[in-house]
Parts: sequence; structure tokens; C-alpha cells
Amino acid sequence: KLPAGSLLLTLDEEGQVISRRPSDPGWFGKKIREADARIAATASTPAVFTDDDGVSRLYASAKVGPASLSNYTVLIGVPEGEILGDARRSQLVALAGFGLTLLLAALAAWWGGEVLILRRLRSLGRAANSIASGSLSTRTGIPHGREEISQLARALDEMAHNLEQREIERDRAEAK
Repeated sequence: KLPAGSLLLTLDEEGQVISRRPSDPGWFGKKIREADARIAATASTPAVFTDDDGVSRLYASAKVGPASLSNYTVLIGVPEGEILGDARRSQLVALAGFGLTLLLAALAAWWGGEVLILRRLRSLGRAANSIASGSLSTRTGIPHGREEISQLARALDEMAHNLEQREIERDRAEAK
């Protein structure tokens, strides 16, 4: 069964229509148009042509049987939209999937940047400002791990601890 809008013509050796699907008695015995003759002449090489009804069809033709028995040509035209419809739908699904993947990647990058980096850097900044203003008991509150921000937090916490200890020692020495 052919897709809707398809044409199937059988031509004799002179290019006259001997059968047509969908059936149209007005075509029987008529010579095909020049454009259809060009299609039939292309043999098995498919080509896209726009017909009088405004539909672009992919046409292909083939000779029927050996030349010694017949000189008939079968010409078939399938609407381009029917052929490309599934490919276009698949392409749209792939593009939608790509767009969703891109969106999820952007959200993950934003979340990762916010939670894993910016929040910790803001905490470091607040702790540094607090220490600079004299509150030596301030600590970053960031767990000390192996990555760079954790190492910086450990160094800032150790610096604040050492400064706090020195201030306590100084206060003790002044009190004596």
C-alpha cells in the first residue's frame, strides 16, 4: 500500500499512460508531461519534482521485464513529506532530548557552582572579614578536606586559632 498522495504510473514505450494509481480514466492513453518523461528517463535514479498539484514528490522509475518482452516503465512518486516525516519527527525528538540534556547540564553546573563553590567562598569571605575586625574566635565552619577550598578553610581556621592563642597569651602576660 502506498502512502497517501502517491502516484503510480505504468508507461508504454512511447510514454503513454497505460495504468495509473489512484485510478483516473482521463489519463489512460495520454502522453505524460515533459517533467514526467524526464523522471522516467532517469531510470532508477530518484529525483524530487513538484507536480501540477503543488506536491513535491520523490520519483523513481524502473523498466518492467526484459527489453525483449516489454518496453514498459513503472513510475512511482511518493510525497516528500511522507518520506521525510518520520526522519523529521526523529530529528525533533533528538533535538528535544539534546535541549533537555543541555538544560539539565546547565542546571547541574549552576547548582554545583553555587553549592560546591560559591557558598563555601562566601563563608570564607565572612570568616576572613570577621577575623580582620578582631573576632579571633571565628571559624569558617567548612569541613577540612583535600580540595583547595577546604585547604584554604583549614589554613584560615588555623591562622585564627594561632592569633587567638597569641592574644590569650599576651593578655595573660599583661595581667601579671
